[in-house]
Amino acid sequence: KLNIMLKKFDYNPDLVLKKFFMNCGLKESYYLKKKFDYKKLKAQLINLRDDNLTQKFVSQESQILTVLSDNDKIFSPCNHSFKKIQNDHHKIMNITGASHAFPLLEPKKTSEIIHNFLYSFR
Repeated sequence: KLNIMLKKFDYNPDLVLKKFFMNCGLKESYYLKKKFDYKKLKAQLINLRDDNLTQKFVSQESQILTVLSDNDKIFSPCNHSFKKIQNDHHKIMNITGASHAFPLLEPKKTSEIIHNFLYSFR
């Protein structure tokens, strides 16, 4: 999906961003007010596509919490194999019906989830 996004980004970055934010679950009023540095954003998208994040993830020794949702249109848990990244340091939590923008849209609930995760180490 990132390759398609990058290809379209060269022709119409505003439309690509609009579709991305809509798929994240954000209203149009959120991203219309934003100014973007398209060159930096494209460089970060290329980095996201090319970087081996799985290897970096599994080599972490610190505790990791991943919050997923079955309604996330950007990163769908059913499209990824979590067996590759699961280890003793990794806790996966699924939130039913949340969007990719859950932390932004639900900061209090997100804070509670993080707090409970951190508190579990006491």
